[in-house]
Amino acid sequence: MILITSAFIIVEIHFTMQIRKEYKFYAGHRNQDLVGTKCQNPHGHDYKLFITFNVKRTGSISTLFNDFDCKIEPMLKNEIDHRMFVDRNDPLLKYLQEAEKEIGDLGLKIIPFVSSVENVSFYLFNEIVTRFGFDIAQIELQE
Repeated sequence: MILITSAFIIVEIHFTMQIRKEYKFYAGHRNQDLVGTKCQNPHGHDYKLFITFNVKRTGSISTLFNDFDCKIEPMLKNEIDHRMFVDRNDPLLKYLQEAEKEIGDLGLKIIPFVSSVENVSFYLFNEIVTRFGFDIAQIELQE
């Protein structure tokens, strides 16, 4: 759209862009469905979460990283980082909860699914979209 006012031409720009951000966190888990593999044992990962955001901007272009970081980083730090994903149906859960009674917080993050990378990716996608309303084009989680 072009507006002409007092001999000045003002160009108003409307477009959608994508911004990709990387976040890191550490978490433990096990996959009790993969019997006979090392993945059924409790272990941890240095996760990298890549999120591509769809952003609609009008006017001047400015960096939006802070819009994302001020919401996503505290969520990851307080709820995910240095926690252990445990499926609520995992037989190990009751023993971990008993151990917590004796020795204190183990940082359990009880979830309603097996903690495969696919399920954790979907969980993080849903948490970010429903809590913060961000328009996400893509999410990638690397272990």
